[in-house]
Amino acid sequence: VSLDPVLASQPAAARVVRQLFDGLVRYDDTTAAVIPDMALSWDVSAGNTRFTFHLRKGAKFSDGEPVTAASFVAGMTRALLPALHGAPGSLGPELDGIVGAAAVTDGTSATLAGAQALDDRTLAISLSSPDAEFLIRCAGLAFVPVPSAATIAAQRPGWGEAPVGNGPFMLQPRPGGGGAWVHGRSITLVPNPGHGGGVPKLGEVAFEIEPSVDAAYAAWQAGQVDWAPVPSSDTTVVMALGKQDHVLRLSAQLDYLVVTGTALPAVPAAAAQVRQAISMAIDRASLASSIFAGQAAPATGIVPALIPGSASNGGARPCGACAFDPA
Repeated sequence: VSLDPVLASQPAAARVVRQLFDGLVRYDDTTAAVIPDMALSWDVSAGNTRFTFHLRKGAKFSDGEPVTAASFVAGMTRALLPALHGAPGSLGPELDGIVGAAAVTDGTSATLAGAQALDDRTLAISLSSPDAEFLIRCAGLAFVPVPSAATIAAQRPGWGEAPVGNGPFMLQPRPGGGGAWVHGRSITLVPNPGHGGGVPKLGEVAFEIEPSVDAAYAAWQAGQVDWAPVPSSDTTVVMALGKQDHVLRLSAQLDYLVVTGTALPAVPAAAAQVRQAISMAIDRASLASSIFAGQAAPATGIVPALIPGSASNGGARPCGACAFDPA
């Protein structure tokens, strides 16, 4: 739908946008720990209400404009504007805990009071209440910097089609105009020569747009693409090819079933029992091994297995109704 970072909530869009923008911090590819990105270091107040980031120098957007602390303030402020904050799939609500966020969201202020550029390389973010996990959220796309308002307004056919970022790649310039995003076909990226974290070794990356996972997998089988997701029904086939041909790694996400209030008894205690009964009637282990062909793990609680302290990771089991017990 859009390559605007604050609207890149879908995995496919995020996969492209994360090549175009570097944020304050990022997640380690193996451990998911928070590690430096644009921020080389940071200080956290004793009460977890003020986070101060120290940015690397020399970073530039792909058009040559310097990336400063003010660029991050502009990006966060923009993400909270009513039109973007309320848009479908917006990541703007990730910023709601920052002091002054509500005033920007409701249109009473154009300034985000809790985000300050102390100098070009020092960014301070103040929260309205303590949040020990705020640093983890800072790796999200709502926290990326944006160039000047004039640059955003000048992009053609629009910012959502052709954003100017500070990441390792940029959209491929097209002679005579035209975007690198050919709708329904492909998005082509090339290295950003001004990237502060080093220039990628790949000369070009083409994201081929396919109508379905099955079509993408068929393109991979035909040798037309280097990487593709695998349909669950073909997981065992790919795994049999050898370890060099696939990556199978659990992620810290949880899929869940929501039973709406209109389908439940009016008595709260009875409604809770109905939810528990539905939960205990679901054979998670069989679904994980058959339907998902081992690509998913049975949930033992509301916290995903990879998170320290979860029921699967040494913690107490918070969900007594997560076990399969049809009786």
